[in-house]
Amino acid sequence: MAQALIDRHDVELAALAAAGGRREFGELVRRHGSAVRALLRRMGAQPSLADDIAQDAFIQAFERCGEFRGEGTFSAWVRRIAARLYIKRRAKEARYVAEVEIDDAAPDTDQAGLVDLDEALKTLSEPERLCVSLCHGAGLSHPEIATALNLPLGTVKSHVKRGLDRLRARLQPESQTLGDRHMSADEFDPFVERLFNRVPVMPDATLFARDVEARLQSGTRMRTLALSLAGLVGGVVAVRETMSVNLNLSAGESPVVGQAVEQGVQSAGGGVQSLFQAGIDQFGLGHFTFAGMGGIELFWLTTAVLVAMAAAGVMKLSEEI
Repeated sequence: MAQALIDRHDVELAALAAAGGRREFGELVRRHGSAVRALLRRMGAQPSLADDIAQDAFIQAFERCGEFRGEGTFSAWVRRIAARLYIKRRAKEARYVAEVEIDDAAPDTDQAGLVDLDEALKTLSEPERLCVSLCHGAGLSHPEIATALNLPLGTVKSHVKRGLDRLRARLQPESQTLGDRHMSADEFDPFVERLFNRVPVMPDATLFARDVEARLQSGTRMRTLALSLAGLVGGVVAVRETMSVNLNLSAGESPVVGQAVEQGVQSAGGGVQSLFQAGIDQFGLGHFTFAGMGGIELFWLTTAVLVAMAAAGVMKLSEEI
């Protein structure tokens, strides 16, 4: 089964996840979790916050999987969700920091001599880093970024242009192939995009995917419990109201209608009673009979059965936890 999941395309897994397939969605998390977490860290989120928002993004993606049509990559779709969640978190915490100038420094490279985008992004001002990451990492357009950040479009373009200029000047030696060419604010830089598409290896990627799957399973259990309790309350109210109507009509000014309703309730109740009787016969309680029970007694008996059914459902859920 695991091999079958690995062989399936993202679009197929997303379609199965939209139908409630948590295992299929778990495979999507394993494939793209690191990319989403890396983007959030590149946008400026601390690792713990980035992981929390990434989990929220995947939970939201699972609930909205039916919206994914495969027009782009699944990774890009989830990254856009995560980026918008991070922007909302920033706005809520009112942490927008004014731009500060940072001195140029030597280029940062990893042990293999490759450009380290993550370190280079730290040299940008916060607005530049955020706007560049949203543009080249999350794939948002300049107008979309301006709307999300509540900034003028010209300001966003300025942040993106200055951020890209600084990155190109810092990301040596690869950026030297671009020479001193200055790109316009509306031009997309494929070199920087390729760097954003490099997903760093995260040792805890499997643990992150398990945490997301655990949250999905927990949410499903809570929804099942809520529906069970709602059904219990609705069943009790329905039985009570039915019996109330029956009694009121029987004692009111419409004896014919009252008798008809009473006969209907008794007929329906007879079927339920026969089921109850068959059940208690299996426990050696065949001498027990419903014939002499009044309406109130039947009401409380039905309520007790509904409560017992809800309790059994809760116990079953608790055994799975």
